Amino acid sequence: MKLRSLKSYFYQNMLILCLLGLLFFTAQRAMRSMQKREFDGLQRNEMVVNAIADEVERIKACSTSYLKYGVYPFMQTEQLPSAKENLSRLINENTELFTSTAGLLLYSRIVDQTATTLVDTFFDEIYHKMDRPEIFDRIMYIESGFLVLQSEMTALLSEYLSYSSDQLEKINSRFERYNLLISTLFILLIIILLTPMVVTSRDIVKRFTTIESASEALSRQQWDTPDIELGKYQELTHTAMVFNDMKKIIRKDIEELQANIDLTQRLAEKTLETERQKRLIEETRYHLLQAQINPHFLFNTLNLIVRQIQLAEDRNITANLLIATSSLLRKSIEIRTNTIPLSEELRLLDSYITIQKARLDRRIEFCLEVSDELPEMVIPPFTLQPLVENAILHGLKDKSCDGRIEIQVFADEDEGVYISVTDNGVGIEEKVIEKAMKEELKSHGLQNSISRLKLIYSNSDVVRIVRDNPGTGIIIHLEREAYHAQGPDR
Repeated sequence: MKLRSLKSYFYQNMLILCLLGLLFFTAQRAMRSMQKREFDGLQRNEMVVNAIADEVERIKACSTSYLKYGVYPFMQTEQLPSAKENLSRLINENTELFTSTAGLLLYSRIVDQTATTLVDTFFDEIYHKMDRPEIFDRIMYIESGFLVLQSEMTALLSEYLSYSSDQLEKINSRFERYNLLISTLFILLIIILLTPMVVTSRDIVKRFTTIESASEALSRQQWDTPDIELGKYQELTHTAMVFNDMKKIIRKDIEELQANIDLTQRLAEKTLETERQKRLIEETRYHLLQAQINPHFLFNTLNLIVRQIQLAEDRNITANLLIATSSLLRKSIEIRTNTIPLSEELRLLDSYITIQKARLDRRIEFCLEVSDELPEMVIPPFTLQPLVENAILHGLKDKSCDGRIEIQVFADEDEGVYISVTDNGVGIEEKVIEKAMKEELKSHGLQNSISRLKLIYSNSDVVRIVRDNPGTGIIIHLEREAYHAQGPDR
């Protein structure tokens, strides 16, 4: 079965969400553009109807002057036929508007025909194309005709207002339905897309809860716990494989170490004074300490990942954190020697600090300062990480903000390499310092780091613990002349 990548899966879903959002935005823009065009059409129709009303008013104004005073100004001779032609042109050019309803068609034709008949009759009267006895009847006819024209124009305006109101209501109703349809489709698509993401997130939390339970069982020395099932995602499968491999290796190491301890105990009872027996005891002790730190480191790291998975909102950060943690755990499996180069230990510490930064969310500031030129020195693997962890869990546990841990690594030409880990926490108690120096602490992390350093470096000041004001400082002195190999390194 081909494994899927969580990172690619979430990237793909985010891209689909963005495309859906863009599609929704485009559809809304297109719908608003269509709605605006239809509103603009209604506006143009209104302008046409108002223009027709203006032409009717022009015809009325020109004729009223003559009918009232018996005088028709020469300057207005062309205005009356021009108004009649404009009125006819407006009606003929907007056939689509005036055939929309039976009322608009009827009233527009009546207005056009009435205006044409009245203007022609009016000019016949002006230029005396009829007998004088008929003039009075014509004038009365014209006056009544203008009343009819005004009445029909009012009816046309009323009909248009009713038509435009209906059209406006239809447009608004139609676009409300479109908007509801688009919004409903968008919400349905979002639900369809988010449902698998929610299921996947629940599966991730469930799997890491299983890993957390298994790690707790390992911390209680229950090495017969069943292997964690492999998932369908690369990162989860990789983590499960690393965990299962580590459990098997730890169990095998402990069995071998227990056998070695039994052997060294029998030999120590016979020849405790010989150098060979002393060397064997030291080797066995070193391997036991190194085996103890692996479950301790595993338990704390996996707890951190589970809590981060449950609380994180950005799943891309969670995927990156998962990859970094898996790489760090794999490195802890691959290291099978008593010592590693100091540069490699600093890289492991940097990965650990990266994980703690994600966990603590700026509650504690980490400062790692390393000199540019360091001599090639060795150190037990995973020595510095427990010191930083001890500062976080004990020194800075009550600080909700402004916590600071400084790690400084610098070289001295005559005295070797110095490593200091300091914090601005509550400070360590003197009795704890005494127990640590006597190797009587029950805590695996800090005590194991001190014990393993003393097995490799014989100088008396290889580890010093000082109480600052405020905080605690742990100073490691790696002296080349004081180094002596242990176990597989020699």
